[in-house]
Amino acid sequence: MTHIVRLRQSGRDFPIEANETVLDAALRAGVYIQYGCSNGSCGDCKARLLEGRPGPAQPHDFRLGEPARDAGWFLACRTTAASDLLIDAREIGEPEDVPRQRITAKVARLDRHGDGILVLSVRTPRSHTLRFLAGQRVTLTLPGGQRATLPIASCPCNGLILEFHLFRNPGSPFPAAAFETLHQGDRVELDGPSGTFTLADDSPRAQLFLTFEASFASTKSLIEHAISVDEDRPRRLLWLARDRACHYLANLGRAWADSLEDFRFIPILIAPGDWDHALEATLDQLNEMPDADIYVCGPSALTAAAGIRLADHAARGALYLDPQD
Repeated sequence: MTHIVRLRQSGRDFPIEANETVLDAALRAGVYIQYGCSNGSCGDCKARLLEGRPGPAQPHDFRLGEPARDAGWFLACRTTAASDLLIDAREIGEPEDVPRQRITAKVARLDRHGDGILVLSVRTPRSHTLRFLAGQRVTLTLPGGQRATLPIASCPCNGLILEFHLFRNPGSPFPAAAFETLHQGDRVELDGPSGTFTLADDSPRAQLFLTFEASFASTKSLIEHAISVDEDRPRRLLWLARDRACHYLANLGRAWADSLEDFRFIPILIAPGDWDHALEATLDQLNEMPDADIYVCGPSALTAAAGIRLADHAARGALYLDPQD
């Protein structure tokens, strides 16, 4: 049976299924509440029950004293719901609310798309998953010491498996090491998150995403989070690339378009630096969604051009820019 959990501070609510923990249900719905280990060890997700009946609590190591339990305190990561709940929990609303974390993770997958594109997945410890907002980045350090700050390409609803997208660049030691020396099971270091290019969760407007080649990593995280919050909202994805191989996850875009009610995936091939062509296509889509929020990430030349060409639109919707060079 499905119940509803409401947060006292923000008034937000989300559904919770039978045998699902409050924390898992919140993350699945794109609602961020404070947590650490997610397995009942640290107590960071401690919340207070104000109304309703909790379900059976799963075993946990963190000690909640009898006075705390009598006052309604519980661990969101180990508690289910037997009715609708009203709770008081610490919410994460802004990037500055997310604490800096240092985590040792393991390489879980290395998926190559041709010779020049690598989708890297790393697995964090169950006792220390990464807390982040969609669109944020982390600094990733490889076993040989090579370091880069990369967008996280996965949804915050799963801090256990993190995804990164790399393009081969012979002049840069980090992608060279990732392509040539990194193996499944290797340990890597994560430091972060950072960045303020995040989704406006409180906006009810349609959403348009404009991205270029590997900057799709940030866009993918935003879209996956956006879908978890509201899968039926009108959305457009315009993905720019210099050749078809750089639309390396085009099947994912087509899957979104097939499964969602009002989602359109528009892959666009452009000549190097031809941002005008891309922005004309963007304006065409905005004729259908004049009040949409626009998220643009890619080279600084693209975001600068978008800031000029789309400035008039910002008076009706909102324009978010993330230069990635």
